[in-house]
Amino acid sequence: MINRKNRLYYFTLVLLFFVSVLSVTFGILMYRTNLLDTYENLMRANVTDTIQKVHYGVSFGKTVENYYGVQELLEETVENADYIENLYVTEEKAGLLYSTSDGVLPEKIEYLDNDEQKVSQNKLYTAFSLTGDSKLIAETGMETINQKLAGFSAKLGFVTVLGLLAAAGIITAVWFSVGRRGKNGGLALSAVVVVWIILLGIYVGNSCWKEYRMSHDMLAEGVEKSAMADIHKLEKEGIPYEELVDVEGYLSLYSEHIPEFKEVHFEDGHLRYTISSKYMRTIFIQYLLNTILLSVISILIVTEYQLLLGARKEGRDRAAPEWSHGMVRLAVFLLYACISIGKAVNATVSNQLALELSQKSADMLTSIPATTAMAGSLIGILLSRRMSVRSGNMRRYLMAVAAAAAGGLLVCGISGNLYLFSAARAILGFCEGLLLIGVKNYAFSFQKTEERTKALSYVSGGGFGGICLGSVMGGMLCDHLDYQYVFLIAAVILLVVFPILKKIDFQLEAERKTSSAGMTAVLKNPLALRYLVCLVLPVYAGAVFLDYVLPLVGSGYGFTHTVVSALILFNCLLAGYASPAMTRTALKLMSPVKGTICYCALYGGMIFLYAVTGSPVLLAIVALALGLCDSFGLVLISEGFVLTKGSRTYQDSEANILFTMTSRAGQLIAPGCIAWFGGCGVLAGMTAVGLGIYGITEPLVKKLGAKKNENN
Repeated sequence: MINRKNRLYYFTLVLLFFVSVLSVTFGILMYRTNLLDTYENLMRANVTDTIQKVHYGVSFGKTVENYYGVQELLEETVENADYIENLYVTEEKAGLLYSTSDGVLPEKIEYLDNDEQKVSQNKLYTAFSLTGDSKLIAETGMETINQKLAGFSAKLGFVTVLGLLAAAGIITAVWFSVGRRGKNGGLALSAVVVVWIILLGIYVGNSCWKEYRMSHDMLAEGVEKSAMADIHKLEKEGIPYEELVDVEGYLSLYSEHIPEFKEVHFEDGHLRYTISSKYMRTIFIQYLLNTILLSVISILIVTEYQLLLGARKEGRDRAAPEWSHGMVRLAVFLLYACISIGKAVNATVSNQLALELSQKSADMLTSIPATTAMAGSLIGILLSRRMSVRSGNMRRYLMAVAAAAAGGLLVCGISGNLYLFSAARAILGFCEGLLLIGVKNYAFSFQKTEERTKALSYVSGGGFGGICLGSVMGGMLCDHLDYQYVFLIAAVILLVVFPILKKIDFQLEAERKTSSAGMTAVLKNPLALRYLVCLVLPVYAGAVFLDYVLPLVGSGYGFTHTVVSALILFNCLLAGYASPAMTRTALKLMSPVKGTICYCALYGGMIFLYAVTGSPVLLAIVALALGLCDSFGLVLISEGFVLTKGSRTYQDSEANILFTMTSRAGQLIAPGCIAWFGGCGVLAGMTAVGLGIYGITEPLVKKLGAKKNENN
């Protein structure tokens, strides 16, 4: 049995091992993606001349289907290629047209998009555009790739084990020398873990970057072999190299299709290449971003661990709620992390599935999963009261949320069509709605204002951290794995929540005090209704810019999922950590209602600025600037709504539910409006219309208020 005094020490060692494995796993995935990209370029080099010959034949009025000699051309290419085992020519309607293999091309491979890769039955398939609807699919074995991956993994694992042992030794020395006796022993151990995480992240990122740079020589060697094979073929036909016309033009085909190369030319009988500095800067930034985000993921986990230790320490040996706060926060953190795993990729996955259904209606179809997710969230908010009353305590309530979320993630993982994915998004939205109100119900179950405020800020912070973690992990994983695997991984992680929930025993009381009559009373308040419709609904409709417009438009600009998730993360960090200072400053300058109007105007104005310019740089800037707006706006818009209550008797919890439902209603209609009007400018338009109506009705409201005062 573990010594109770040393429990913190053992838990820290487990945490150290977990975050180390996490970092190494991401490093291996990064290297694997680099290998697949390198082999894609090598296969592209092998088929470049073949594609050009087909283009030349088609230019004389032929089609791929009746182009005589394509089969011989494919066989000749495979014979001379170093990195291709078989070639297939497919056409969207006719299916498989030509093949150098006696086997049958797997069905999923036949419908690969251009430049898309897929591994099936230990074979790597890469699709290249041929002509029109036809594609050339290259096949190669995974044996060499797997060997290289195993070698890199062994090297990375060996260094990590040595570093892990060193870090564990330092933790042991710190704990048994001063940590066990000092008040801040847990903090000292966590500091060692954080330092180790940062060093390991730097090593992993640097190792992957070095391997990527080394792959250029391998790529150049493959291009040289392909080009020289074509030239030797011409020399056999009696055309010497010195008499070849437009050799540089021929070599430019390689530099045009391989982004790493700026220029390719022959010198002294060997191929020379110039690396594109612009492209390399982009790749370097991506590797740097991966390294930073890798450390951020681990630090978020360590932070939650440290906060849990603090809550346990405060709640020990007395009937205080701190230990309950700690376990609820941890559960909420993990639930939000799993539910938010697709935040950076949901829109692009929806678009991909929509394009498979219909090219013409793709924009409208893409909006369906986002709309169903918000509809599910609204239903969750509406049913939260009934579920809270029936469950009676926080453990059963969160268990119901966790079970439904696991089912939603599982359906996302096995979904292969838009409608099934939309249903899964609705389930996850339902869970998000329940969780959102559940956290507030938990806080409002405390009687003392101080305890209520502390519980709300502490547990809500766990939700905030979970959204950050889920967004980043989902984005990074989707750059290396199919989205289906990412959702299945999240479903597995969610299993950890259930043992945690068994340790929670807290009775929910807040929802017993709410009623439908009270919420009806809120709607009968003209000030509250005007505030909700004119200010809350439009500005929250604009909030879909971050997790719908940004991923969808960013993919068109070439943003990777990692870049999108990083922008979402920094948006959340600005909104969270700048909030105290920005809110204090805003309240010194203006009242909550005026601050809300300013918030709405800034929010809509920045979205309008991007909609007019359409710049990818401005897209990233606006995404970050919206986080800065949220840092003060989310508090002010909530406080402004509280002020509309006046002397009315309905409860704050009832008003809070309607406020949340209105915000979700705005996000419900926004994706459809974007698809219908053809751009995100409609979000700015909705905000402008809301502000206009609010301003126009202001004199009427003042007049009614004065008349009411006279009657009183």
